[in-house]
Amino acid sequence: REVCLIDKDLATKVCLSDNRRYADLLNALIFGGRQQIHASDLEESDSLQVRKAAKRNQRRKESAYRQRTRDFIRRTSFGVNFAMIGVENQEQVHYLMPLRTMEYDMAEYEKQADHIKKRNRQEHPSKNRFSPAEFLSGFRKNDKLSPCVTIVLYYGDDWDGAKTLHELLDFSEIPKELRNYVNDYPLHIFSIKEFDNMDLFQTDLKQIFNFIKYSKEKEILKKLVEEDSAYQNMAEEAYEMIAACTHAEELIALEETHRKDGGIDMCQAIKEMLEDERKIGMERGIECGIERGARLLLIIQKKVKKNLPLDAIADDLEEDIEVIRPIYEMVIKDTGEANP
Repeated sequence: REVCLIDKDLATKVCLSDNRRYADLLNALIFGGRQQIHASDLEESDSLQVRKAAKRNQRRKESAYRQRTRDFIRRTSFGVNFAMIGVENQEQVHYLMPLRTMEYDMAEYEKQADHIKKRNRQEHPSKNRFSPAEFLSGFRKNDKLSPCVTIVLYYGDDWDGAKTLHELLDFSEIPKELRNYVNDYPLHIFSIKEFDNMDLFQTDLKQIFNFIKYSKEKEILKKLVEEDSAYQNMAEEAYEMIAACTHAEELIALEETHRKDGGIDMCQAIKEMLEDERKIGMERGIECGIERGARLLLIIQKKVKKNLPLDAIADDLEEDIEVIRPIYEMVIKDTGEANP
C-alpha cells in the first residue's frame, strides 16, 4: 500500500483545537472529571508570544524582539472572570521544561500588563489621574492580571527530567535559609502512558489516549479496540492523531478503505493492520528458516565428508538429533555413503 505520512504536530493541533476536546482535557486533568469547563467557555487566543528586549550593538542601543509560538492557549471563562490555560505537546523529554513553561507564562503576563498599560494611557492621557507610583509603572493600584496555567501533554515513556525549577538548580553548599528564598516553579505534566483513569474523559480523547498508551502492546490493544464500540466510528482528526502519534503509517494507508458514516472504522483497520504484520512476520520466519536450513545443509555435508556419524554431528552443532536427521539422510542419499 502507498503510505502518506501525517505530521504529528499538525495532526495533534487539528484534533485538540476542537473546543469540546480541549474542555474535556482540562476537566479530566484539572478538575478530576467534573464538568467545570464547557466548550462555550473557551475562546482561542493568539498563540504567538513576542517579547521586547534591549540589545547593545556597539555604541547604539537597538530594540530586539524575541518570539515563541505556543501549541495551544485558550481564554477560559469562569463567571465574569477568566484564566489563560495553555497546553504544550511534548513527545520527548525536554530537560529545561520547567524554565520553558515559566517563560511561556511570564510572556503571557507581560502581554496582559502591556495591554493594560496601553489602555490606561488611552483612557487617561493626563498623568494627573495617576499617583506617582501608578504613573511610574503604567499600572493602576486596582488593575489585575488574569491567571495563567500551562499543562504539558507528554506522549513518551518515563519522564526523567526535572519537574520543578528547583530540580534544575544547583543548591550544593547553598545555605538552607537562602534556598527557602528562591522561588520554585512546578511543572504540570500529564504523561499519557502513565495515566490510569481514562474514564475521566467524556470525548474521544479516551480512545485516543488509550490507544497511544497501549500502542506497543498488541494483544491488549487488539482487545481494547474490539471491546470499545467507539473505535468503530472514529472522527477523522481523532483517527489521524492516533496514527501520527503512534507512528502507525499503515493506519493512514487503511484510512480510506475503512471510512463509513462520516467516520472511520478503526476496529477493522487495526484487525487488517495486525493481520498484515502477522503475514509479514510469517514470511520473515520462513525466510529465516530457509537460511538456517541452508547453513545446516552445508555444514552437515562437510561433516559427512569427514565420516562423522549422525550423533557426533548433532553434538558438534549442539542440535537435537531429530532436527538434523532429515538433512543428514538427504546428504547420505546424495553421496551414497552411510556412517554408523
